[in-house]
This record gives sequence, structure tokens and C-alpha cells, in this order.
Amino acid sequence: MRIRLGLPALTIAVAAAGCTMVSKPRPPSPEPAPAAAESTRPEPKPWHETYGGQVELQGQKLLVLLELTGPGDGTVSATLHIDALGLEAQGDGTRRDGTLDLRLSYGGDCPGKLHLTVAPAEGEGALAGTLEAEDCTGTESGSIRLLRRSAERP
Repeated sequence: MRIRLGLPALTIAVAAAGCTMVSKPRPPSPEPAPAAAESTRPEPKPWHETYGGQVELQGQKLLVLLELTGPGDGTVSATLHIDALGLEAQGDGTRRDGTLDLRLSYGGDCPGKLHLTVAPAEGEGALAGTLEAEDCTGTESGSIRLLRRSAERP
């Protein structure tokens, strides 16, 4: 014996099945577990440091002030002041294991770029390294020696 369902019976069966599916509550989705590394890693802390010292370039020794700030993730924003030249260079770079690698630029009549690489040196809060300058007069290399200090200008 064969049971034949017509279109009205099929429509009622589909509607009843749909109501059953909608009315059944779904089990709650499991909450993702927080990552272990995220919960144990400390938040990076912003920092600000000021260094005073001198740069030796083209046989001249010039007083400098270097201001550094960072969000605590290894990136650095820097401003280098050389008052004797009326120069203020700004830029950014990285700080890894105490070594700074900075790329700065300055404007004026003869705009240029500076590349500083400094690392911890002998003495508390001391940094020493190289400075490369490039502007409309050419390219020069020199040395830089800095000591951590207050925010006052030299």
C-alpha cells in the first residue's frame, strides 16, 4: 500500500519541521580560552629619556642633546638638537638590546639626513657610536658620545 501526500500535506510537514528547528534551543557556544602568552606578558610601558653629549664631525666637537621616546615595543621617536648649527633633526628608529638605530632628517637651507647607531658604552647611562650625515654639501661620518641626563638643554 502506498500513501500519497499532496502538496497541502507536504507544506504542513515542512512548516512543522521548521517550527521544531526554530523552537529548539541551541547549546551555548564554548567561550574561547584566553591565550596563556597574553595573560602572562606584561604591557609595554612608554618611556622618555634625554641624553647630552657631543658629536665629532669634520674635526669639530659640537654639543648635542638627544631626546628619545618610545611606546615600549622597541620603536623609538627621536629629536637631535645641535644648537651651534641651529639644527633640529627628527625621526624614528629601533631599540634592541640597548642599541639604538635612528634615522633622522632636518630642513633649512641645506636639508639633510642623519643616521645614528649607538650602543651602551663604558659608564652608567653612556652611549657611543657613529653618525652619518648627508645633505647638500655631501656626506660625512663622525662619532657621537652621549650620557643620560635630565631634560634640560646643554
